[in-house]
Amino acid sequence: EIRAGTGGDEASIFAGDLYRMYIKFFEKKGWKVELVDSTEGTVGGFKEIVLNVS
Repeated sequence: EIRAGTGGDEASIFAGDLYRMYIKFFEKKGWKVELVDSTEGTVGGFKEIVLNVS
């Protein structure tokens, strides 16, 4: 689970950056990733992302 903290648009952009970083890491390890839920921010980032990794 990734949640943008206080900081508005910058926080949601950072959460999006973390999401992409983790996805690349999981794929490199060969782990299966399922996007359970997400709430997009106003400038292209994410307010909240929930993943299932196995």
